[in-house]
Amino acid sequence: DFVSNAAIVLFGYLMRSTGFLREEHIAGMRLLTFSICLPILIFTTLWTAQLEADILTLALVSAVMHVGILTLTYASCAAVKNPGKRGYLTMSCQGLGMAYCYGAVMDNFGASGMAAVVLVELGGNIWLTIVGNGVLASLWRAPPPPKESR
Repeated sequence: DFVSNAAIVLFGYLMRSTGFLREEHIAGMRLLTFSICLPILIFTTLWTAQLEADILTLALVSAVMHVGILTLTYASCAAVKNPGKRGYLTMSCQGLGMAYCYGAVMDNFGASGMAAVVLVELGGNIWLTIVGNGVLASLWRAPPPPKESR
């Protein structure tokens, strides 16, 4: 809820402003959070969830749906004249805010609902975000500035 999230932010601010949390701690915290704890959370959530065979089709549907989203987004954003705005417009058209629903899904549907969300992520959203947007970013990068003549 809002109060606990605000308390976490306030606690982090106080730790940073008092010097308890220093700049050199950030790299270790980032490694611990995203390279160790997050994969363990995803693995244990999927491992302990009671999955029915029907839910595995969700991964396939997600993959097909996200390929369609990427194709439609690419086709519509290719017409944008300014290449510097294409990448931002592409990501905003895809609605890459799935992570904001995790708390609501966990509260309302429990571990099975969270497993379904993770399957949607692994089935298509992660590939769309990493591969699809990576390809589009490389295709639509701004041209290099002209070299100055000497």
